[in-house]
Amino acid sequence: MSTTLFIETDIHDDVDDVGALAVAHALSQAGRVRLGGVNVNTRSVWGPRLVAAINDYYGLPVPVGALQPPTETLGSQEFVRGTTRLFGWDRPVPTADPVRLLRSVLAAAGPSGVTVASLGFFDNLVGLLRSGPDEFSPLGGRDLVRRSVDRIVVMGGAFGGARPPGPGGGEYNFAEDPALTAEFLDAWPGRIDFVGWEVGHQVISGRRILESHGRESPVATAYQLHSGFGNGRPSWDPIAVLLAVDPAWSAFAWSEAGVVSVDAEAASSWAPATGGPHRYAVRTAPATDVADTIDDWLCRPSDTATGADRVREEAASA
Repeated sequence: MSTTLFIETDIHDDVDDVGALAVAHALSQAGRVRLGGVNVNTRSVWGPRLVAAINDYYGLPVPVGALQPPTETLGSQEFVRGTTRLFGWDRPVPTADPVRLLRSVLAAAGPSGVTVASLGFFDNLVGLLRSGPDEFSPLGGRDLVRRSVDRIVVMGGAFGGARPPGPGGGEYNFAEDPALTAEFLDAWPGRIDFVGWEVGHQVISGRRILESHGRESPVATAYQLHSGFGNGRPSWDPIAVLLAVDPAWSAFAWSEAGVVSVDAEAASSWAPATGGPHRYAVRTAPATDVADTIDDWLCRPSDTATGADRVREEAASA
């Protein structure tokens, strides 16, 4: 049986989260992985709605968790609200408590049966680590992670001398809550693989998604609303998903073992350490080659017509 993939996403202000979820669905349809759940780690009501629209397009009813209470917060690009409205998901969607959803998926999996792709903030993962026994498992959160999680791949930080633009040099996912980031780094009881900012910022994927998916795809629409026609977007999150599923991807190497930490401004630092729990990805292939591989997955349209058919039916009956 294929590994279960669980995605943590801040799908809200950047379309590479959409690309990552689309890549995960394409990998699922190809039998490479089983998509077991998606947690949204912002409080915006629009994130879970866009996740639901994408799940519907691919015809896979993946459970969705979301932080509570929800807010009407919008990202600066507002593409999430626009896409959900265009595809009929401008309404409340059922969501689970994110920690309970994580615990249920981990408890149902076999030993080391789950891979986690963390594409945003750490509220839900820290909540999991703090959690106690419940009806899903007699294990506390840290022990449940030890039992059930094979790997976690985190899009976050910056390594190898590269630093994101902006004050302090803190990468976006780490900088949302530096104290929570530090708690996650210190408390996670297994190995963490990092995809740093420097790995993806020159890899532009999604330029040809509209011609591949057509206008009946919320994925293609999200890219057009966020980045404009044919522009694509840096590929931090799709890279993290692909490395979660295939850590031996030949376009990347892994650093030596070490320890990642963050300062008060969320700037990451790296210290090599024999037997350390952390390592980070190093891109060894040209950016264009990596983008081509991402697009091979990202630009695969759904092999079900669920979402497109519903849009057409509702338009015809309007």
